[in-house]
Amino acid sequence: MNSHQKIVSESREYYNSGQFMKCLEMLKELEGRICHNSLSNKQISALYELMGNCYLKLKDIKKAIYYYENSYEKHKSDSLLKKIDELY
Repeated sequence: MNSHQKIVSESREYYNSGQFMKCLEMLKELEGRICHNSLSNKQISALYELMGNCYLKLKDIKKAIYYYENSYEKHKSDSLLKKIDELY
């Protein structure tokens, strides 16, 4: 497991325990450090989707949509499209 994967894994633990701000802090740090060339589109999509999930839990719909749309651009999925549609 590389360092990016460790951070995402730890972030998911924070998310699953309801610590959405801590999860976002870690993901934002990772987002600022990653070279998009070092991750696949699917990995970047997962990062953005998790960020969108956090913002949704924090009731920040505008930011949730922003990250869901970015996630969708990197990796198209029906479930993600459904999330976006439900928020509009």
